[in-house]
Amino acid sequence: MKLRLGFQHAGIFPNLNYYKWLGAYHGSDTTISFGTYELLDNVANTTSFEVEVSQSMQDHILAFVKDPYHGPQKTMGWNPLVASDPNGGDFIRFGADGKVAQHVDGVEIDGPNTYRNGN
Repeated sequence: MKLRLGFQHAGIFPNLNYYKWLGAYHGSDTTISFGTYELLDNVANTTSFEVEVSQSMQDHILAFVKDPYHGPQKTMGWNPLVASDPNGGDFIRFGADGKVAQHVDGVEIDGPNTYRNGN
């Protein structure tokens, strides 16, 4: 049985974004996932919110590593994606809108109208 869990890193942190227009770019979740964000304190200081997001991402990943089939659901409320779900399944979005983690529908991330010319 294939199990798919969906997440999106959407955090924008000063030490990861030398240029403000970058936003949450591909690979910017690496330092958050590994907890190495303080290595970039020469760019800007790590924020307490950034630490909270990092710890939450690490907790979710650890739950998956410990028990891929049941751990995320039992300990973190992280449900598997259901491909037939008309709303795109359950994703966890990290670091957006001032929230450490929030559940969102997959269509918010990969829906047909997710991005329309920047509007």
